[in-house]
Amino acid sequence: AESIVKESPLFQGEEPQFPVVEADEVVLGKKIGEGGYCVVHSCSLIDDPFQDDCLAVKSIKPKAKLNRSSFAHAAADLANEAYFLAKLDHP
Repeated sequence: AESIVKESPLFQGEEPQFPVVEADEVVLGKKIGEGGYCVVHSCSLIDDPFQDDCLAVKSIKPKAKLNRSSFAHAAADLANEAYFLAKLDHP
């Protein structure tokens, strides 16, 4: 498995950079998905000139924040997913 990681173009290059968006800059829409630890809502940015953009926000459920173990697992899963999505070459 270690050789696959070293040879994969997915793991080459710089770490992805993520934009910082504050909670007061986002308007949450309807819930579009849910898993064991997180929930996904459609959303829009308040100052977005392109209101037709299709955006979503994924957040850790309040119940997953109740103890350190479940929060750590949820945060790790969310961070891994964000990393892989940022590395994908997609429109």
